[in-house]
Amino acid sequence: DGLSSKNKTVSIIDDDTSGIADFTIDSIDRDYGRLALNWTAPSGIVNDGDTTSVGGSDDYYRVYWTTVAPGARTPANRDIDQTDNATRTIDADRILFVHGGLNSATYYYYRLAVYDTSTGAWKFSTNELGASPLPVECTSTGGTSEITDNDPDLLVYYPLNNDLQDHSPQRTRTGAEGWPYHLAEASSDSDIDFGEGCAYGNSAYMSGSGAYDGNRGNGTWGVNNDFSNADFPANDGNWTVSVWTSPDGDLEKFTSIFSTGDNNKGPELQLDVDDKYEPIGRIRLFNKMSDNLKGQQLRQSTWYHVVVVHHADDSVELYVNNVLKDTETNWPYTSGGNLQWDKIKIGQNRYRDANYKGYIDEFKIYGRAFTASDVANLYNFTLPPAVENINVSGQGGSTLRLTWDEVDGAIDYTIFQAEKSSSGLTNVITFTNPNLDTSTDPDLSAIPGITSCTSGSCSYDVTGLTNNKYYYYRIAARNGRGSGQVSPNSEVSAQCCSP
Repeated sequence: DGLSSKNKTVSIIDDDTSGIADFTIDSIDRDYGRLALNWTAPSGIVNDGDTTSVGGSDDYYRVYWTTVAPGARTPANRDIDQTDNATRTIDADRILFVHGGLNSATYYYYRLAVYDTSTGAWKFSTNELGASPLPVECTSTGGTSEITDNDPDLLVYYPLNNDLQDHSPQRTRTGAEGWPYHLAEASSDSDIDFGEGCAYGNSAYMSGSGAYDGNRGNGTWGVNNDFSNADFPANDGNWTVSVWTSPDGDLEKFTSIFSTGDNNKGPELQLDVDDKYEPIGRIRLFNKMSDNLKGQQLRQSTWYHVVVVHHADDSVELYVNNVLKDTETNWPYTSGGNLQWDKIKIGQNRYRDANYKGYIDEFKIYGRAFTASDVANLYNFTLPPAVENINVSGQGGSTLRLTWDEVDGAIDYTIFQAEKSSSGLTNVITFTNPNLDTSTDPDLSAIPGITSCTSGSCSYDVTGLTNNKYYYYRIAARNGRGSGQVSPNSEVSAQCCSP
């Protein structure tokens, strides 16, 4: 039989084509030591509730990034791809990722990618965005210096400047007793970073992902396995913990600033964030045996001073920024042979599945129950916290009146003002230079030395303003160590000068 020539029309279907539509990174919000990436979920992304991203049926994201400018890449001007740095996986229901622990002198470039589980391939955003973080918006205290604390009951002190070492004084303690209680770094895939904060000196950045990717224990944390109830000299249930923290805006519920062990059913406890609000819940002291203590809702990038006081009668108190937020009884120091303190964990909850995401600083444990006066003294050891509840109103003529809550221990306040021709602007007052230097923005000015506060409330009339101009304001408190964090998320504005 001879071969014959035949033609046949064949339709070729590329079954690897992604059903996910093109998408972009919408914007990057600049913050101190952080950059927040925002995007809109692309059409076609699968998000059916299977949140175990890598092993499940849901699609998921990764953010790829580099500090190399396009022209300096190999080959030149190539797009960011899978050869660059990558975050861990991010669930398909997320539209925000905060990249923290960054250097304000460095420019970062980003591309977002979605893993399409139906094709087994990555689809990248059609754009690449970049930005540099802002310097800290407070007096610069960065470095390895620490605050001398001569309290005779100080047992553990983690300044978290550039290491995880315990800097508490030795006194009569020995290595055989466990001192010093250095933290060991524990991590699934990355290191703890250190960057300047607004408590004092540098602070530790924990890159936990909580339960975003369905993998327990993802992220960074520190642990000391030697500290327990027996390391309190009196071992009578009297103790105090003090810590400063600044959360990321994509912090997952139940992620913990610190916890005292791995047993989530006994007297061991954790200082965490609950699920009451979005995007960030309330600060909370939690164990399964007792009524929880609840503080205020946390806000992205704001620094908070948190103190937990436990008494020998098993009562406990929660302070936030020198304000007693809650008290409870029946928080057992021991129960059924289980101890309240089995170890120290910084940045991870007891159940080991929700790691903190944000900055932690100035962690201390004391061997006595602090009084309210003790808490106030400790609160004023560092830079003051952010000013809250700022409002502005017209007073007629060329005057605007600012009011805000008094910050305990503040010597005075600085008002930062920007004059603009338009309303509705956001993030108007930012600082390109450290130490709240306003010299690079001709529209930005500072009004220092404000002391007009009575009975917990402050006010100041800004005069000599220009009619029909728009004025934007932020405020910082100052104590003996310098200016604290300029009120984040609290920029207010008004047009001059209708009442």
